[in-house]
Amino acid sequence: MGRRFSGFVLYFLLFWFITGPGYYAQLRIIEWQSDRIKGVRVAASGGNPDLWLEHIWIEVELSEKRTIRFHDLTLQSVSGDGHIRVSHFGPHILCGEMVESVPVVAGVDGKPLERRVGFTSLDIGPDGEFRNCIECRSNSVRQCVANYDKIITSLDKWPTVNNKGSFMVGANKRFYYWVEPKKR
Repeated sequence: MGRRFSGFVLYFLLFWFITGPGYYAQLRIIEWQSDRIKGVRVAASGGNPDLWLEHIWIEVELSEKRTIRFHDLTLQSVSGDGHIRVSHFGPHILCGEMVESVPVVAGVDGKPLERRVGFTSLDIGPDGEFRNCIECRSNSVRQCVANYDKIITSLDKWPTVNNKGSFMVGANKRFYYWVEPKKR
């Protein structure tokens, strides 16, 4: 029992030393999987280093200096899991906001209160809130890379901050979306 336990501890420590804690290992696997996509190089990566590394993101560079920044990645994000959050796509920064009416609670003026949530990345995957705002369906890092030109064509038609696009989800949630130019 003692030898098996010490072998397990040694293996665990070696694994921890090589890969780091759970989310760091996940980040390294996502980087490795993304680097294996033809024509892709991981230019930057990271996350929110709390107790664990959370909110994993990578920025990939395609041939011809085209870039995409993905957020909230999981191990399934490279091959596809229905959600793909993007903040930067080529020359565009994707922006969004959700405004939800809270009809039960009224303000001092008697009107329903609103809850506003801004987004710094938008879920354009087939299960994401903004799926219908992109003409080309992509549910993974791999598909976004393959559909880069089609997605850029779609984003070129998006509204800007001065003329935001919007859509309703249910009776009390309105989502706004727009693009801003990426600052060089």
